[in-house]
Order: sequence, then structure tokens, then C-alpha cells
Amino acid sequence: METILHIPWKTQLDKVDVWFQDEARFGQQNTTTRVWATKGTRPRVVRQQQFEYAYLFGAICPATGATEAIISPPSNPRSG
Repeated sequence: METILHIPWKTQLDKVDVWFQDEARFGQQNTTTRVWATKGTRPRVVRQQQFEYAYLFGAICPATGATEAIISPPSNPRSG
């Protein structure tokens, strides 16, 4: 609201759009690995441990119903 109150006085308010923005992370994680084995044994199984993620950045203007979105790879990758 403070930003709206600081719009220069020469600007017509019918020319101003208010947008709301949010971001979300969507990912694929592995499920439990199962293998056939002889009863009573516990075989060792190599399983993929990586996770894959995509990030969605979106915005909407409630007054007009206009929307925008960007799907991106990790935007803040961890080092190490």
C-alpha cells in the first residue's frame, strides 16, 4: 500500500496495475526401491539419490485477470 501512496501525483490511477507475485518449487523425489530376493535375505541395492526440481515464478493482476509465469531451473543452487 505504501508504494501505491507514493505514486507521483501526475500519474493517473487508471493507468496503474497492482500485481501479486509468488514462487514455488516442484520436485521429483525417489520412491522406496524394491527388489525380488530370497525370503530372509536383505540384498543391497544401488538407488538413485538425486532430486530434480523446477521453480515456478508467477504473478497475477486481480483487476484484469492477467497472469505471467516463468519456469526455471534452480535459482539458488547449493554449493558443495
